[in-house]
Amino acid sequence: MAFSLRNEHIVDYLPAIIYQNFAELAEYYNFIDAGRTHIGDIPSRVVRVLSKNNDRYEYVLFIDEERYLPLRVDLLDKNNDVIEQFRVITANQNKEIISELDSLNKVNMPPLLLIPKATQALNYNWRVTTLPEGFKEVKRSNHQIAENEFSQSILYSDGLFDFSIYVNKSGQQLNSPERDKALRYGRNTIYTYDKDGNEITFIGQLPFITAQKIVNSVVFTKK
Repeated sequence: MAFSLRNEHIVDYLPAIIYQNFAELAEYYNFIDAGRTHIGDIPSRVVRVLSKNNDRYEYVLFIDEERYLPLRVDLLDKNNDVIEQFRVITANQNKEIISELDSLNKVNMPPLLLIPKATQALNYNWRVTTLPEGFKEVKRSNHQIAENEFSQSILYSDGLFDFSIYVNKSGQQLNSPERDKALRYGRNTIYTYDKDGNEITFIGQLPFITAQKIVNSVVFTKK
């Protein structure tokens, strides 16, 4: 069965920063002109994108000075090591490509898949009290992880980076250092912390120290 999904842009592997409104990001990020260089034989402007609170990873953009296209995008961790990179290998710009893309408007697409919206708000007995500036709640979800066991999650985003907090009953009280575990894979950090018999897990695109602060800020209320 074929179907279509409504989205603001096509699903691809381009960095999230390419689709963002820089005027909106400027409230939480600094854009620093880092000079000029060449990508291949193309003159490029180098722009560093850093969070004002130094609690996120850093983007370095290499932008074609003539066509304003990103030729290379580096994502750096706190040690200035590249943890992810987008690089243009070949580029071709001409009017024929534009006309070919226009022809897509005439293609009969599969029917649009309508995803029902939640009819009832999900209320949890926990909340995150410390968020990096600019992050907003996007979605709440419940997940069944065993026959009689469920996990609650909240997704947050600032437009460039996303993370989710998952909470479920751990069924046991753990003492340090067993109560917390951390792992980083590329840009993604996974951090789990046991608090008051609840297992709190952070999965997202922020440095460990920021993830730790967010998880430690989770508070529970009686329900």
